[in-house]
Amino acid sequence: MALFEPPKAKPEWGITPYLRDDCMRAVWGARAIYKLERYETKFKRGGKFVQRSKLDASIDILWDRQGFAAFAEDGTPISTDARDKQDNPVTAPDVLKLQKWINKKGMAKLRAACVKQYLSGDSADVVTIEEGLFTLVASPRRSYGYLYIGAWLRRPTLVAAFEAEQAKS
Repeated sequence: MALFEPPKAKPEWGITPYLRDDCMRAVWGARAIYKLERYETKFKRGGKFVQRSKLDASIDILWDRQGFAAFAEDGTPISTDARDKQDNPVTAPDVLKLQKWINKKGMAKLRAACVKQYLSGDSADVVTIEEGLFTLVASPRRSYGYLYIGAWLRRPTLVAAFEAEQAKS
């Protein structure tokens, strides 16, 4: 069984994860409005005006262009619909953990990586950020204004087991 195969359940928007469903806990995808802009600032230093430019990545995520998917222990998809949260208690913690990481750390790291790599809207390059069990992947896909984003929370036991199995063979 291969670790890297298309998932059965995926978010409607963004980049699809490259791991099997049973290797992930939660997945998020979005299509955001993206701009890489250069700002000029002027300030006075030693009686002279100095001009300095700064590069900034603007990533605006639209509420109706994003989606989540969550998975049970065996890899079967679990509904992330709000009305199903009481019936599926596994969904809420994993989805909320992924949401929290995206909002607190993931997006800030993505903006910094876009600036560092000078990721323009006509680029097909991919930015990948990995931190612990979290992965965030983004690419403009030569769209001239959109950034396609995917993030997922991996299941550590299955990924480690697969890697150990691959090392033996």
